[in-house]
Amino acid sequence: MLAAFGPMEYVALMVFAFACLTGLLADQPVKALLATGIGLAMVEAANNSASNSNFAPMLTLGIPSSGTTAIMLGVLTLYNLTPGSTLFTAQPDLVWGLIASLFIGNVMLLAMNIPLGGVFARMLSVPAWVLVPFIVLVSAVRVHSDKSAIFDRILMVAVEGCGGCRCRWDC
Repeated sequence: MLAAFGPMEYVALMVFAFACLTGLLADQPVKALLATGIGLAMVEAANNSASNSNFAPMLTLGIPSSGTTAIMLGVLTLYNLTPGSTLFTAQPDLVWGLIASLFIGNVMLLAMNIPLGGVFARMLSVPAWVLVPFIVLVSAVRVHSDKSAIFDRILMVAVEGCGGCRCRWDC
């Protein structure tokens, strides 16, 4: 609920605010709270509420509140649809179809997350020596498959090296 009233672009800030608030109320440190199922559900709820509430200003006022809604606003403009209050009367099937798809997506996420919650929680216990090479491999394949530019590879290695140094020296 708090994320619906906060700035739409700052989903990470809202998630952190939820974590701090719940950690204060539960008298647990934030890291310990995020390792529990309650912490995972809290972060997922904050993310879903913030990302779905991004559509409200776009549909009602025609103002994009995130990068995703800016792209959707551009697509609507390409199809000669003017986002705003007139969209509800001019194209009600489109608007209510979008709202229904958001609702159906949340129901599907709920149906998937209830039985798979334990699997997602166990992913947090994967050791770094397994996870880091997998992340490097996936990012290397992605960088190579995009443009095969040498600058992109150098940038990838530099960013991963900076991240490794920060992680090693705790800064």
